[in-house]
Amino acid sequence: MGEIETKDKIIQTALPLFAEFGFSGVSIRSLAKEAGVNIAAINYHFQNKENLYYSVVEYSYLQIQKNIEDLESQKQWEIEPFVLAMFDMFLEKGMFLVNTFKILISGGKIFDQLCQSGCFNGPSGAMSLSKILDREVPGVHLKEKRQFIHLIFSQITHSAVILSSISFHDHPEVVEREYSLKFEEIREALMMLVEMGLDHLKNNRKNC
Repeated sequence: MGEIETKDKIIQTALPLFAEFGFSGVSIRSLAKEAGVNIAAINYHFQNKENLYYSVVEYSYLQIQKNIEDLESQKQWEIEPFVLAMFDMFLEKGMFLVNTFKILISGGKIFDQLCQSGCFNGPSGAMSLSKILDREVPGVHLKEKRQFIHLIFSQITHSAVILSSISFHDHPEVVEREYSLKFEEIREALMMLVEMGLDHLKNNRKNC
């Protein structure tokens, strides 16, 4: 196994472990055993657990960003269908997204310390949404564009995490029916949010 393959394997193994047990609940020894590598390999690639944790968060961020960029490159989107497509994609990556958020929550001060220098610049994939917004509603103030993008991403990720966390083990038929209803409600609410946001941006632009 090459160095890059070993490093990726460690990161991919660490992601669900950090999500389930938190930063303090995962030891380097247990991670090495789960990944099928020796402790020296982890120390070689990451030096310590804090660096490994940061690498896992960075990996998650970049994976989501790549998925959104790949989606954006498929065609010339308009805002509303692109937002729905992102939401559907987030649902497809549901457990990955859930694990990522669990890691961010469990990291606490460790994540804050690692990101004091501003490690991530806005929501993952924000640039793709920004390009489509510039094309559809040119001339929007940068501050308001950022607010719109953060609002949309917050709603998408929150809704996708909630839906992805629903268990189908107990009474699966009832849960599936409720899931379908909630899914449609969330899509409708998301479209209302996008429409209201776009109207605000367009009206504010006209008044400038």
